[in-house]
Amino acid sequence: MNWRLVLAPVRIQDYVLVDEFVHAKHPHHSDRFWNAVGTVLPDYSDRRRWLRVNGNTLTV
Repeated sequence: MNWRLVLAPVRIQDYVLVDEFVHAKHPHHSDRFWNAVGTVLPDYSDRRRWLRVNGNTLTV
């Protein structure tokens, strides 16, 4: 985990945590991985996109 995650909106923090937890069962970003993420966060692609676009702005 990166310390800058605390600067992200809670919905993005949730996405990152779910992503990391799912890696415990599916180590690679396979279809099974994304299906598992999607069962917990159906809008994960929107959250992923937000992080990709805005992640570098999380600075102090």
